[in-house]
Amino acid sequence: MKITKRLAAVALFICISLSALTGLITPANAANVDTAEFNSKLASFKAEKYAHNSIYQNNPSLTGGYECFGYANELAIYIWDSYPTKSMSAAGVNDGWSITYGGAAVDNLCVGDVVRYWYHSIFITGIDGDTIYYCHANSPAGTNRVTYDNSVSRSNLKKRVSGRLLSEGTDKSGWVAHYMDSAISATTCEHEYSNKGICALCGEAYALNASADTFSATTLKQINLKSSPYAAQTTVRTLKSGMSVSIVASALNHYGNKWYKTSAGDWLYSSDVAKQKPKLPQAPSGLSAKQDKSDTASISWNAVNGVAYYEVQYRRSGINWKADSDYKTKTATSYISTGLADYDSYDYRVRAVNAAGYSPWSEFTYTKPMKKECEHRFDDKGVCSFCGKSYSLTLTNEAFQAKILKDINLKTLPYAAQTTTRRLTKDTVVTIVASAVNHYDNKWYKTADGDWLYSEDVAAVCQHQFKSYSEEKHPHYIYRICGLCGFKETTEDTTYRSECTTCNPPAIPTKPPAPEVVAPSAPAYQMWKNSDSRWSSVSLGGGATIGGSGGLVVSLAIAMADCGATSESYTPADLVTSLKAVGGLTSSGSLVWDKVSSAVPGFEEQTNVNMKSSSLSIEQKVNLIRQAVDKGYQVIVQIPDSSPWGLRYVAVDRVENGTVYMFDPNGSGTNLFATYGNYPNVAVPYAY
Repeated sequence: MKITKRLAAVALFICISLSALTGLITPANAANVDTAEFNSKLASFKAEKYAHNSIYQNNPSLTGGYECFGYANELAIYIWDSYPTKSMSAAGVNDGWSITYGGAAVDNLCVGDVVRYWYHSIFITGIDGDTIYYCHANSPAGTNRVTYDNSVSRSNLKKRVSGRLLSEGTDKSGWVAHYMDSAISATTCEHEYSNKGICALCGEAYALNASADTFSATTLKQINLKSSPYAAQTTVRTLKSGMSVSIVASALNHYGNKWYKTSAGDWLYSSDVAKQKPKLPQAPSGLSAKQDKSDTASISWNAVNGVAYYEVQYRRSGINWKADSDYKTKTATSYISTGLADYDSYDYRVRAVNAAGYSPWSEFTYTKPMKKECEHRFDDKGVCSFCGKSYSLTLTNEAFQAKILKDINLKTLPYAAQTTTRRLTKDTVVTIVASAVNHYDNKWYKTADGDWLYSEDVAAVCQHQFKSYSEEKHPHYIYRICGLCGFKETTEDTTYRSECTTCNPPAIPTKPPAPEVVAPSAPAYQMWKNSDSRWSSVSLGGGATIGGSGGLVVSLAIAMADCGATSESYTPADLVTSLKAVGGLTSSGSLVWDKVSSAVPGFEEQTNVNMKSSSLSIEQKVNLIRQAVDKGYQVIVQIPDSSPWGLRYVAVDRVENGTVYMFDPNGSGTNLFATYGNYPNVAVPYAY
């Protein structure tokens, strides 16, 4: 039963207005009932006559006392001492009652009214805005079962009453019967709430004061979730122990017990769950960059659940990371990065932050598209890494025969890294038709078949013009010399004569061999390699190891030992331990450059030497490195990731006669530019 002071007042206003409009007079036997009395009478009827879910027994002594119609009439008599009509079609109306046909009657509905529609009759017990509460004797499975606290929307009931009565043999619509003195006076209920939070007097639910309370929780045991915050309420679902549940609000029930409301709309007792500690956020995914304007790019990534804000850093490739000041909102998943130079590559990295800490960095590289004539950077195949064009060769006509000096592979273009067309063995003669110099300043020859070979792998075959000679002291030794190339050839007349002291000189006594001079062995650290089994499996972080990614660490260890900053017994594995102790390695195993001096005090990084310009020749790069070495610095050189070998680092040994000698932990080469061509692009000096 749902009647409040406000609802009773509404019912009173409606019913008084209806009486005034119709001009009907209250009969002498009318019952003047207030809210408390109505509730009391309804409760007594349930106790004495028909309890909830009981079977209604037809009443033959009451005209119209059958099934739902009979139940509604009996309840009306119990409440009002009268009932509306003996006929389901309301053909005859009893004193004190008014009958209104059609759905419009529902607009003026009152508590205590009897409603007839289709095959069915109901008795109105409460009104709450658009919600109508009623009791009736329904007939599921052939029974007339009595139920209370049923509800229907006003609009739905209006549709039902608007329809034609189906059981009375009439074309009339449904109707609402109203007792003329059934205005229920307003009283304030002194609520007595049950263990389900429902008032036993008026049927009103306890008014919860719910507040927002958002967090994730874990169940401490198997629990039943309820439709409202009471243990006796209907179970909506069951959760096992250890399951995660999302909390959106909390409230105290009338017992003062705190309950939580879930995102699914049901309730659980607060003591049955524990708040989950926040987890580290996932690393952002879907990082991308798209050109925005001539010098800007739009940087974006996918949102991460449960994040408080993001951090963004960038750098020009090979330079130290720094925060991107263009990213200002800290919670957005996109922004515009400005001041980007043509052709330069920029590294960006993003991580998510919440109360638990930081996610791993997510990194990607953006190369700014060209907006003007390309400043080419050609790779070892002569192809520009920016625009994809091949190096423009200038061909010079040649015409001669050449002999192969060793077994070689001929190429499609004048570069050793290009595709092999065929293989020629030593002493094979080929026809040369042209020559060209590639971007490394190496001269190559083009053959009559259209493929290329390196100029130093062949020698021209001369069309000899001989002149004959003989030795005055050796008259039987006759030879001839080419006047074009100087080639010397003996003739058929030349013979060996044993009596000739020139052909067969006497033996000359030999001196004993000089004692062998053993050069001192090189220090062990100069031979350190990434693959050394003593440290190759040492972890740098994030799955990276010295053996797989430790060229920079090994090069630093060599440089430190070479200048005396550490001893030879201080291995790359020891350096990794020192770096980790001062935060010198990131979670992904990358070096934090400014932590090196903290790991090995006194070994201080100096200003980097930028050799990235494609216009720099090898000779100019050698000079830049020599200047750093002449200052007494230890120098680490970077070979970029775009090279055929990927990202590598080496330590400089010395610069001598225009050659940079190196300690290479990646291989056996000692000549920097002979090994890596013009790829080295950054030199990092260290002072000790």
